[in-house]
Amino acid sequence: MTDTTAYELTTHNTNSGGWIGYTLVVVFETAALTLPGDSITDVRLTFRNPTSEGCDLAKVYVGHGASPGDAYDFAATPVQVLFGGSGTVSLGTSSPTTSDWTSFAYDKTSRFVIAWYISSSLDTMIYRASVSNVSSYYRGGDEAATVNKSAGYGPLSGDNYLVGKIEVRTAGGATNTTDFFMLLG
Repeated sequence: MTDTTAYELTTHNTNSGGWIGYTLVVVFETAALTLPGDSITDVRLTFRNPTSEGCDLAKVYVGHGASPGDAYDFAATPVQVLFGGSGTVSLGTSSPTTSDWTSFAYDKTSRFVIAWYISSSLDTMIYRASVSNVSSYYRGGDEAATVNKSAGYGPLSGDNYLVGKIEVRTAGGATNTTDFFMLLG
């Protein structure tokens, strides 16, 4: 297998709390990703952990972005991302947290959408502002797995919350890595 760092932010700068009861959606335009020529069969996510308090994610999903539709909508039923076989994950204040490999055949032409819901009082995320071809959205309520989300999502344009790395596995077995260092705002 070959790992390639396609995008890297050397610093993440801001902790942001008060996210209990919110769905956050991070949208990556295809221009933000360096993708292999082979078909993608699996993805793996790495979240950058906040430097204060931590954050408990009740559920995390990945999917293709809707087109047409709102940038934060999925095109079809998203795939749940697991961490050590569990649908929930607790992000501490130290090392990054990496998911299990998730079976997801990313088509390489749609926006790459990641959504999660925070249901715990441990609700501090880390982010970085002004990231090209990346946007984040938020709204109260649990819509992490919802395909066509409700109106009223607030934009955090250009901000990358939590996502430090996206890895893809191809049918040929090669692995390409796209690094995004977490941005919380």
